[in-house]
Amino acid sequence: MRRSSGFTLIELLVVIAIIAILAAILFPVFARAREKARQTSCLNNQKEIALAWHMYVQDYDEALPDYYLRWYLPSGLWARALDGLIPYIMNDEVRYCPSDNYRGRYHMNYAYNGYYLGAPFLQAGGAGKLGEITHPAQTFCFGESLNGYDFLYMPSQTTLHNRCTFDRHNLGCNYSFCDGHAKWLSKTDVFRSDSVAVYYQAIR
Repeated sequence: MRRSSGFTLIELLVVIAIIAILAAILFPVFARAREKARQTSCLNNQKEIALAWHMYVQDYDEALPDYYLRWYLPSGLWARALDGLIPYIMNDEVRYCPSDNYRGRYHMNYAYNGYYLGAPFLQAGGAGKLGEITHPAQTFCFGESLNGYDFLYMPSQTTLHNRCTFDRHNLGCNYSFCDGHAKWLSKTDVFRSDSVAVYYQAIR
């Protein structure tokens, strides 16, 4: 008698189990790869914003943007340091992290180091001029915020603000530094006990 060439139930179940195992292994890999792509795009945004910050500083005799600028927006809100950079940013999408869905007309997804930069009247060690930043390659300029919040560090405060995020991209976030470079740092790196003096305020 000739045997049927179809699959048995056991064989089908084995195939389904193998597919399920492969999916469980590969889907997280694909998700991490997609997030890695968004992380790279965000990093490029930070570089663009850091470049805009430097162009602003050069146009204003190396004076840093204040944590709040001294003029009002049409909305009646105080303008922030980031608002002063808008004329130097060619692509509006640079203001927004691709992993953050928050969009606001007068906001960005990136927060300023308002404790150290542009707030010397609130913090004795704060920098008001580019030349006063003693270690620019080790001092945060911008980081990632939640819901368009303005500050990575609040003026007159030494702690990272709880409306910022530190693990948006694969357990870390992107940061730009006062020398113009940007890089990804893990949350562990940022909250390491010996990193605080380095990142929020240059080593003196």
